[in-house]
Amino acid sequence: MSTVASHEIRRAGPRIGAEVTGVDVKAGVDDRTAEELRRAFREHKVLVFRDQHLTPTHHG
Repeated sequence: MSTVASHEIRRAGPRIGAEVTGVDVKAGVDDRTAEELRRAFREHKVLVFRDQHLTPTHHG
């Protein structure tokens, strides 16, 4: 997996949701970034990754 240099997680709404920028999901992420994304998912319940062009295979 690739290492992600920097990323940002911004709250999207007052109750749920956050937007993640600076992460290329298709390229993969390092262990630290993966744990930060899991934590953000638990906290925000929904994560949005804009402009990610993924095939059905990438979703699996």
